[in-house]
Amino acid sequence: MPTTDPIADLVAGLAHATVAGRRRRAAMAREIEGDLREAVAARISAGESAGDAAAAVVAEFGDPRAIAAELS
Repeated sequence: MPTTDPIADLVAGLAHATVAGRRRRAAMAREIEGDLREAVAARISAGESAGDAAAAVVAEFGDPRAIAAELS
């Protein structure tokens, strides 16, 4: 059974909900994804499992719809 990637899911939803040009959305998605993956890596280095780290980072990110509205 394939596993889902909560970071990729969050970023895709955020990019989809953001009203902006394609290039701006893509750049925003790359930047946010990089930041989120760095946060996950830091949690893993501190001893969390990858799944728990990703779930925590996504939970701490905030409401993607509200953030998309701010970015639009």
